[in-house]
Amino acid sequence: MKDKGKIALITGASRGLGKNTALALAKQGIGVIVTYHSSLSEANSVVSAIKHIGIALPVLKRLNKKNCSSNELNDYSQGF
Repeated sequence: MKDKGKIALITGASRGLGKNTALALAKQGIGVIVTYHSSLSEANSVVSAIKHIGIALPVLKRLNKKNCSSNELNDYSQGF
């Protein structure tokens, strides 16, 4: 796969367009960092679907203005 080794940060990946984008990228072999705001159960469902595809373990994190930094996201992406 030409996209192997790439990582995408998908905000709002627990439903709708974010969910569809996260799953489509995972199917292309792109590592996905999954974030959510309010629905942990829906986000866990997306994480399970990505794991089923066999792509690198996605990261699940509730993000808001108080807990999101570029250094923190860089640390998470090191697992891919």
